[in-house]
Amino acid sequence: MPRWTILLFCFSLLLTNPAFAQTSCTALTAEQDVRLTGFTRARAVMSVVSEVNGRCLEVLADTGDPIAAEGVFARLDPTFTTLDLEANHIHRQEAKRQLRYDDQEVKRYQDLVRAKSTARVHLDQLELQRDRSRLELSRLEIEARRLREKLDRYTVRAPCGWRVIKRSVEPGEWVQAGKTLARLGDYQTLI
Repeated sequence: MPRWTILLFCFSLLLTNPAFAQTSCTALTAEQDVRLTGFTRARAVMSVVSEVNGRCLEVLADTGDPIAAEGVFARLDPTFTTLDLEANHIHRQEAKRQLRYDDQEVKRYQDLVRAKSTARVHLDQLELQRDRSRLELSRLEIEARRLREKLDRYTVRAPCGWRVIKRSVEPGEWVQAGKTLARLGDYQTLI
């Protein structure tokens, strides 16, 4: 006997005999599994591109994987930039020491010029040298900021939650600046 016939019979009993409904019947939830098959497309697609040259150390997402919460897709080897930053630190220390020395020399010659023990031209030369030392220190500090920014770019970032559609890099591979490392799609909101 089909289900709808049984349901119709029970419903007719309830309508004709309200006492029967109060004592004998309990409503149960109906569950039904539905399987839908189809295709979706990404809401947005983007390319992940390297901004620096370097050897790829690791790739953190494969094709079909979502980008983790940290938003890191790959890491490149920053060894040479790290060494440049260390060398810059040493040059900045030298420039600071030179600037301290130049300040002392200028103070000494200012006292000598006030006492009229030396010519003003020597003081002018020392002040010029001190200004050059200040400019050199400023140049080195800007270079250090540039190197720190470049060092951060050895970590290739991508939007978290986006999925890798195509991966074009493997660990150990040399990566050129401007090379597309992957194509990502935003499947978090389906279309």
